[in-house]
Amino acid sequence: MNLLEILERNLQQYLTIMINKKIVRQGIFVLFSVNNYYINLIIKNSKGENKVFEFPYPFKATQTDKRIVLSYKNKEIVGNDPEILKIIKNYTKLKNSKLLDNEIVFLVGNIVK
Repeated sequence: MNLLEILERNLQQYLTIMINKKIVRQGIFVLFSVNNYYINLIIKNSKGENKVFEFPYPFKATQTDKRIVLSYKNKEIVGNDPEILKIIKNYTKLKNSKLLDNEIVFLVGNIVK
């Protein structure tokens, strides 16, 4: 199942979005759109406000039961080639992004405090 099918399947569900085990958004997943290489989610929070969560298209997306994982891990694009991973790791030290060699986790149907 691809990412767009996963998102469609979870519309109108309560989502908790986490990066580095830190909650960045919570609420009802209302709508999504795709623009070039970015995906925008509209989440209705507990105050009834619509908030947008934008993220780049991941290298890999998986769903297991009530958990969606969007992977930006370097190994997803190069496999387990240690030389290329080392080059990428040295390059990513120069970039300041929360998503480099990381994951976004969506917990579906769970209210996390």
